[in-house]
Amino acid sequence: MSNFSGLFATPVTAYDESGNIDPKGIRTLVEFVSENGVQNLFCLGSWGGFALMTNDERKKAAEAYLKASEDCGMPCIINVASTTQRDAINLAKHAEDFGASAVASLVPYYYSSSSYNEKNILNYFDELVSSTNVPVHLYNNPRTTGFNLNMQMFKSLLDVGVSGMKDGGGDISMLTGMIDFINNEKIDFDLIPGTVSLMPIALLYGLKANMVGSSVVFPELAVSAWNAWHEGDISKFAQEHSILMKLRKVQETFGMGSASCYKLLSMRGIDIGVPRKPWIGLSDAQAKEISDTLKNMGLYL
Repeated sequence: MSNFSGLFATPVTAYDESGNIDPKGIRTLVEFVSENGVQNLFCLGSWGGFALMTNDERKKAAEAYLKASEDCGMPCIINVASTTQRDAINLAKHAEDFGASAVASLVPYYYSSSSYNEKNILNYFDELVSSTNVPVHLYNNPRTTGFNLNMQMFKSLLDVGVSGMKDGGGDISMLTGMIDFINNEKIDFDLIPGTVSLMPIALLYGLKANMVGSSVVFPELAVSAWNAWHEGDISKFAQEHSILMKLRKVQETFGMGSASCYKLLSMRGIDIGVPRKPWIGLSDAQAKEISDTLKNMGLYL
């Protein structure tokens, strides 16, 4: 049984003119994706820029996301990953206090690919699970941690109480292997692909939720594709999924796709400030070039 169902957005974080966390801008973005049909949020992950913030800033942003998502009726998962167990637990308890539907964490990074073994990682998640009353998910992101999940480790994480996962690994074989194991063992686990590229596999294999980065700027397109599948219009789904795949590349034309969201959203009338350095946003000329490309795809800012 899945506790989460539907499409997830992974919003970028709003900043004010002084470069501080902007709760008003966060609310504006949450309301934008909600009004366009997105059902869930995964906040303060890679696109949310958690690694650019202090713990106090992460708490302030989490509070803003959770208040806005509650008002919009959207389940919200907060990433609490840290290099230290103590900080991860503190962030998880804070997220729980403010109504998070679940918390998620990367493996404790920096040492994750060089020094830590299975015992280090399992102990980290065991204590995180034991310290909070909300579900704890693994945030699987080998590109940023250098840690590659395997089936034995997946089963061990289930044994310590991890009850879901944002899978950003992009490995179809691993994903389908986990799906088969969950189904065969009848395990209550929220397996949520974290990329649009895995959406067809997720839907074909009966998963109930998926995260799509492009839904931050074009939530209506991601929702339309999702709905087309569930309405049985596979041709429309394929067409719109193809556009979503292209959109991801277009957003990365001049660097980070997450950093490009700020300018592109402003062109849609959604003001969330500018990205925090060292992220670099789009120049006016770059935004114009992307806008022209999008128009050729039938998308208008």
